[in-house]
Amino acid sequence: MQTRYKVGILIAATFLIIGFLIFHWLTVSNCQDCSWHMSRDGQRLSDVNTTANAIYQYTTDNKALPDSLKNVKPGTTYHICATMIADAPGGCASSDSVFMASSLTGSYLVSMPRDPKWWSGNTTPVSCGVGCTTTSGAYTGYTVRRNADGTVTVDAPHYENHGPFTVTR
Repeated sequence: MQTRYKVGILIAATFLIIGFLIFHWLTVSNCQDCSWHMSRDGQRLSDVNTTANAIYQYTTDNKALPDSLKNVKPGTTYHICATMIADAPGGCASSDSVFMASSLTGSYLVSMPRDPKWWSGNTTPVSCGVGCTTTSGAYTGYTVRRNADGTVTVDAPHYENHGPFTVTR
């Protein structure tokens, strides 16, 4: 009787250890440098809030949306650009991007926030989604959408672990 009891405990302990190892592998070990991912995701959330608050404050002060958002199609997502590069494919001259720095920097933002990993500052074209590339860092890595109800939504589509990050004002 005692032998069966010991065997049962040994089997239960073995399954418990295997379960813990599988859980550990799926959550912690599978993440490559999780602390950096979580830090970058935290920065993304902060950037999205900062940008949405700047747009909201601009709209409150001027009783109108920033010029770049006035004529965009409601419900359509646009890439936010930090610099105006007219001939860059997918840059701010393209129909899927908006240049908001001229309206927001200075009074509402020190500079346009940029995704901490996605935007590298390189001068080579980098993919920023379907049909979009940017040269010389025009695209910030964030997107904006004017909603039918008059609100504006800012997104961080390049999250790593926790997301998506979306703020509507």
